[in-house]
Amino acid sequence: MTVAGFLRNLIAVLVLCGSSASERTSKRWQNQAAFDNRLPVEVNTKPSFTAKSRTACGVECTRNAWCLSFFHNSVTSACILTEKMYSRLTSDQHILGYRYYAIDRGACTDEDGYVTDWKTATCYRVVQEPRSWWEARAFCQQDGGTLAVLDTPNRAQFIVDLMSSGVYSSATRFLFIGASRPAEDWDVGMTKGQLYFVWENGQPVETASTFWGPSEPNGAGKENVLSVTHHGGWNDVGTQHSMSFICQRTF
Repeated sequence: MTVAGFLRNLIAVLVLCGSSASERTSKRWQNQAAFDNRLPVEVNTKPSFTAKSRTACGVECTRNAWCLSFFHNSVTSACILTEKMYSRLTSDQHILGYRYYAIDRGACTDEDGYVTDWKTATCYRVVQEPRSWWEARAFCQQDGGTLAVLDTPNRAQFIVDLMSSGVYSSATRFLFIGASRPAEDWDVGMTKGQLYFVWENGQPVETASTFWGPSEPNGAGKENVLSVTHHGGWNDVGTQHSMSFICQRTF
């Protein structure tokens, strides 16, 4: 075995560490039985590789941010990754052994008003009914998630693109997101260099992030929580305001 091959197998083992192969597959991937022994014509033209199990095929799909589903053949061990999700077959071939697995979105459903960010396995719901930050926080928790945690550039950029899409009312000028100052610093006047915010997951908000709005955070008026503008920039605001907000769920 080559060094590259050894490292490849080692990574696969580490990814599955702590749970059985079948357990991990059932959690992340959902089998679509209507596709059994069938393969879309367009998929049959894509390159395939050998994966001894559906779990190994799923691991490869997980490694690629663009991969949303895969076909695995239990007879030939062929694995084909795809960048889309199939809901029905319009042109297909009957090929014995193929099974289709799509990423399991869990609680992220379009019916609940959630928009999915496939790159980060996160979905967001823009609630345009104004509430206080505390009420917004409780609403998101009751909805099975949290206020939006934009702790990576990809998540932050997705919200910038979402808010700039024109889908939501321009009247939604500011929206609460899931970050606040530490409890001991609430209502304590601070200069911009002293301000410190924490996401709902406990991670610090980067004060040097390029996603801050102009001259933000400014700490004016004891602003203890964060909002995002309808253009996607971050802004610190006070909890006395009532405004729209963004919830998130992960899957």
